[in-house]
Amino acid sequence: MLRSALPESLLRNGFNVCSRRDPIGEAHHWLMELLKKDFDFNNQESLLVLGGGLGFHLIAVLEKFPSALLTVFEPSVEFQNYFLRKHSDFSPRINWVSDSKLLLQSELVGLRCLTFRPSWQGDQSSFVQALKDFKQAQAAAFLKPVSLTADDRQLCRILLSCVAVKKQVNQCA
Repeated sequence: MLRSALPESLLRNGFNVCSRRDPIGEAHHWLMELLKKDFDFNNQESLLVLGGGLGFHLIAVLEKFPSALLTVFEPSVEFQNYFLRKHSDFSPRINWVSDSKLLLQSELVGLRCLTFRPSWQGDQSSFVQALKDFKQAQAAAFLKPVSLTADDRQLCRILLSCVAVKKQVNQCA
């Protein structure tokens, strides 16, 4: 892609949010690096991506994994609108979030989080804070005590008694 094909107005505080020379190649390289790290997309129907930028990396993921649904944190509504204008065919598969506090919603906390750091240029602090808040929410959800119903407690008692009986049988044998 030619440098002039990217809009000059879509900079974040004067910084490029993707490669000016080859944004599509950069996006595919990013995706291939994730796959090399043994990232299993096949078991991930929904993913959280921190950094939407101009969206070339989003298209790479959505083309490679046709069933994927993305929630994308991108604080710039201008970048979101650019993507929606240029790639409306992908719009139904992307949920855009511009307020990092929305990333703390319980349905999002369980998602696998991918970071596209080139798109953070010019506003790293917002993205770092969003990532930090998201990771803290994940940890809090993981450590949250689980409330069991009466049926769950009864099932646990039955399972524990089965384990105790099995231990006794093994000791006698």
